[in-house]
Amino acid sequence: INAIKYSVPTSVINVLFDTPKIKSNKTTPITVERLSSTTLVMKNGIVEWTSVTNASGYELFVNSFNGETYEELTSVKINSNKGADLKVDLNELLNQTAGKYQVYVQAKTSTNYYLSSSKSSKLDFEILQAPTLSTEDGILKWNAIENSAGYSLEVYNSTDALITSFEYDTTTLSYDVIKKANGNIIESGSYKFIIKALGQLNGEEEST
Repeated sequence: INAIKYSVPTSVINVLFDTPKIKSNKTTPITVERLSSTTLVMKNGIVEWTSVTNASGYELFVNSFNGETYEELTSVKINSNKGADLKVDLNELLNQTAGKYQVYVQAKTSTNYYLSSSKSSKLDFEILQAPTLSTEDGILKWNAIENSAGYSLEVYNSTDALITSFEYDTTTLSYDVIKKANGNIIESGSYKFIIKALGQLNGEEEST
């Protein structure tokens, strides 16, 4: 018996069946609220701001002027919303380094459905150069400082106790130590003198 083999061609057909799709229910909408921004006030080198409802803390930013533009220099986080904590001594933070700066604050939150506030308006300020003291024949002298509103002179005794202080306008750049001593405003002895250039109300801060 002769057997003959035949090859039967086959083909594969892929059939896709669409599974009915059912849309899910819509999620319950939520309301997200952004915290209000705060307002800065500066006095004697200390910047303060009012508390913001639902804030859990704040971040304070300081920019420095490089001669052409302002760039971020440093920041400080305050993990409190108590009024007494909402202030920063900028003279201390910046180590009384003379220069032009900007400061602003952003309120932060950990409360559900709240976002951090927008950054507050920037407050420009300047830490003035410190005057240089010199003495000549019992007269204490100091150099004029640009943008100063005047000068404050403090007199300390040998134990660093404040004896007296004086304030002068921008035209006064000397102090007659001998005359003051003879007039009994201060007695003869060893003293330390500290001179400060006073800032103005438009954001310039005193130097030391």
